[in-house]
Amino acid sequence: MNKAIKIMAGLAGFVAAGTASAAVDATAAAGTFTTDFATNAAIIGGALLGAAFVAIVWKWLKGMAFN
Repeated sequence: MNKAIKIMAGLAGFVAAGTASAAVDATAAAGTFTTDFATNAAIIGGALLGAAFVAIVWKWLKGMAFN
């Protein structure tokens, strides 16, 4: 049991030391995510609008052909 306590204490110290020295600046990553998200949302929105347009034209063509 004494060995398990030493291992846990060492692990806790390692984790505490790792988080104390890790200063992460996430501003650049957040800016990149925002830019990429806006671009991808525009692409996906355009694809969905294009698919809706094709579906409407297809329905119109079927109505004209089988009327």
